[in-house]
Amino acid sequence: MKLRRIQLILFRSLGLFIFCTQIAWAADGGQLLVTPQICVIDQGRQACQTVINIHYQSETLGDYCAVVDSFDIRRCYLQVNQFELNVDVNTNKSVQINIEELQSNDVIVRAKMDVVIYKPKKTRKRRNFGWNFL
Repeated sequence: MKLRRIQLILFRSLGLFIFCTQIAWAADGGQLLVTPQICVIDQGRQACQTVINIHYQSETLGDYCAVVDSFDIRRCYLQVNQFELNVDVNTNKSVQINIEELQSNDVIVRAKMDVVIYKPKKTRKRRNFGWNFL
């Protein structure tokens, strides 16, 4: 119960709350790490503004592209087995990240950062009338 209260206090003071890393595995043994996995925006805010960290690591050398369609971002890397990319986003919708093979444009692995809106539960104000007998 105390942990929940601390999270809500942090949430209200920051206006947004970001959750940790998502790991997606490719068929060829590669792995895609995306941070953050979820961005929670306060009900009064319009969008999530954060930096998405994309890290891909494969067991073999290859030509790979990191694609973020909703922002028209396509970064390609030649003859690498790992790469890292940071993308600044300001969005109110989920963001899909794809790792594609450069020559064939086949999607090797994909991950998603979800954006959700926090709607606090409406509670009535507590009043303490007349219960003090001292």
